[in-house]
Amino acid sequence: MQTFIPDTVMLETEWVLRHAYGFSSVAIYNAFTKLCGLPNVALPIPYRMMMALQWYSDGMDFADALPLAASQ
Repeated sequence: MQTFIPDTVMLETEWVLRHAYGFSSVAIYNAFTKLCGLPNVALPIPYRMMMALQWYSDGMDFADALPLAASQ
């Protein structure tokens, strides 16, 4: 069984982890890349999420990286 995770869920999860729980961007990046790599996780467009996560790890805000990746 696949678990579908929309981009908006990832976006909101990043915000909650960073603002409400105080996770660092490195910790969030590590968790997201592991989550997205699970065999039972389905993303709308996996390449788009990986691009956004790469930009996020380079220092871009995730809320900017994800829409930018979607515009490519």
